[in-house]
Amino acid sequence: MEKLKTNKFVVFYIYLSTFTAIFYLGSLHLNLSNSITEWLINYQGGFTRRGLSGEILFQISLFFDLELKKTILFVQICTYAVFYYLIFLLIKELNNYYLIYLSFFSAIFLFFPIAELEAIGRKEILVSILMLVLIFLKNYSFDFKIYITFILSILILLTHEIIFFHILYFLFFLFVLNKQNNTKNNFKIFLFLILFLICSWLLFKNIYTVQMKDEMCLSLLENLNVICGFQTHYVANPLETYMGEVRFPNWNAEWIIRHSFIMVFGYGPLIILSFFTSFDKNNTNNIIHKIPVPLILILLIIPTYLIFYISVDTGRYHHLSYSMAFIFFYGLIFNNLIILNHQSLKKFENYFFPKSKMLCAIIIFLVCFSWNPKAVYHEDLGSIPIYRTFEKIDNFIINFKW
Repeated sequence: MEKLKTNKFVVFYIYLSTFTAIFYLGSLHLNLSNSITEWLINYQGGFTRRGLSGEILFQISLFFDLELKKTILFVQICTYAVFYYLIFLLIKELNNYYLIYLSFFSAIFLFFPIAELEAIGRKEILVSILMLVLIFLKNYSFDFKIYITFILSILILLTHEIIFFHILYFLFFLFVLNKQNNTKNNFKIFLFLILFLICSWLLFKNIYTVQMKDEMCLSLLENLNVICGFQTHYVANPLETYMGEVRFPNWNAEWIIRHSFIMVFGYGPLIILSFFTSFDKNNTNNIIHKIPVPLILILLIIPTYLIFYISVDTGRYHHLSYSMAFIFFYGLIFNNLIILNHQSLKKFENYFFPKSKMLCAIIIFLVCFSWNPKAVYHEDLGSIPIYRTFEKIDNFIINFKW
């Protein structure tokens, strides 16, 4: 069967997404957008959540006499380039099934941060990259995988606490890899969880005052001539402030219907595809052999939506949640941990998809390219994101500077 790596449209889509992301990052970095100010948070006023990356970039810019915004831009470009490239490596040798295309082109996946610029350049992309790193450690020892994943997960926790809601993906992936159900390895996974929870609790209990935040902002201004933006003020507010803004789960019917639509059409193809897979008994932990892959996928997805209780930026978290589910599922395939039942999948697609490739292309367009979520939970859906993304380039090209 023809392999996905020979499909020029997929390659073009990856290149298009990568260079479009770089263009918009370059167009936005001079302004104090949320994607920039989030990276300004540092330890100059004292220890705070999300401050590790900002402190590192602060010190690098200070030491080498670099403009901080350009240092941030360079890091953002590198993270997006790495993310898109690793996604391509993950899926390039998969067979050309329509469900694979529908899951890959999902409206809440690769193109979302570009279609909704409020989401581009955010730190949560590091969580997805770490999951990809774990998957591509295929030929390394179990000990190396667990140690490097733990160390990097703590570093990301200090950069953005959103990884707390996704940590089960890493733990379960490691558990699946423990094919002999080795007690010593299971203990290491359990210890990973306990240490991670302790670090998360300490981070949550850390006290960071408005005065400390003001000191940080003063340091940015005096040392690097950068003014604090919204996200730098965010860390000084108590969690209750943001829980009061969301009103979840007490949403009105319109919001519930809209987000149900996002989940059904965003996740639907991936969940359906998972019904045609099963764990490889020779390569995986024998405890999970009888558990359906779709059930595991759904159980891992559900905790990621607890963030809806404390954040209005639901579009970003739909995107991150789906990205993690996609990477996890295809990572299992990449590591030969689950097997795709080609015969059953072919029968399903022959029955439910039209024979005409043109009609199938229209279905893919309608499901994946005709809509996109907006950044905030109460906003309506966007329409035809690829057209609108490139139609508004004229408004940003004058700001594209290095």
